[in-house]
Amino acid sequence: MVIEDPTEDVRGLYTAAMLAELLGISVSAIRRWVRRDYLVVSVEVHRVAYLAPGELHVARLLAEILKSGCSLAGIDTKMGELTRVLPGVARPLCELPIVVEGQQLLLRRGDDLTEPSGQLLLNFDVTEDQGAAASPVQAIPFDRENLPAGDECSVEQLRDFAGDLEDKGDFQGALDYHRSIVVAGSGAAEDHFALGNVLYQTGDLPAARERFYMAIELDDDYVEARLNLGCVLVELNEPDLAEAAYRGALDCHPDYADVHYHLARLLDQLGRCSEALIHWAHFRDLTPKSPWAEEAQDRLSTVE
Repeated sequence: MVIEDPTEDVRGLYTAAMLAELLGISVSAIRRWVRRDYLVVSVEVHRVAYLAPGELHVARLLAEILKSGCSLAGIDTKMGELTRVLPGVARPLCELPIVVEGQQLLLRRGDDLTEPSGQLLLNFDVTEDQGAAASPVQAIPFDRENLPAGDECSVEQLRDFAGDLEDKGDFQGALDYHRSIVVAGSGAAEDHFALGNVLYQTGDLPAARERFYMAIELDDDYVEARLNLGCVLVELNEPDLAEAAYRGALDCHPDYADVHYHLARLLDQLGRCSEALIHWAHFRDLTPKSPWAEEAQDRLSTVE
């Protein structure tokens, strides 16, 4: 169960954006894996999900499969098969020595069960006492799954379809799914937020700005929408409004490291370097293992 606690100490935890940057994948993929419970959120603060450092290992395995060419839907199929054949293991990617070879998930037990056959080979009977004794092996084929389609889909399905297309780089296709949710009147704050993110990817910054504004209107404490709004406003050369968006996010969530990072960069660009250093220091202290920590340290080292 995810705890929503604005007072929780989030130092050293990872946001979805941080994990995505570390692994070189899309934020939408990380968010999908969180919804599927492949990644476990430690705490949420104003809709920002924070993950413990231990989740990085699981995320890295999933990212390896994704980068091999497997779709997000295909990964869901693989995870479903793991759950079916390992019903007693709550989180196999976390609890078992599973490795990725291409698009295969292989369970490592010594030198056994690493056949490059396109199948996941799971030997359930081998124990340390049995040594090399012969034992039954179950082969589980993993077929790649194409993006499903249909005339009637739930909002959650539409969100998933959009995520699949986003990860493939088909932002126009993703836009169609996101817009269908909003036009049908089913759009919550997170749907306007998601639409804004895809519009940003297509280069339509004014439209993205309006979607982020809408998300904030629907949920005044949606700090990630405030962060993304600020980033868009920077690119639209509206630094005063961008600063206001960032500071509004920090008013809600003072320990939101991602905002400190972007605000520090903006203040440096505006020549307000002494103010920027305050936020660089906050950022470094909050996330010493962030993918942007080296940049923060380099900036702070100029005055230390």
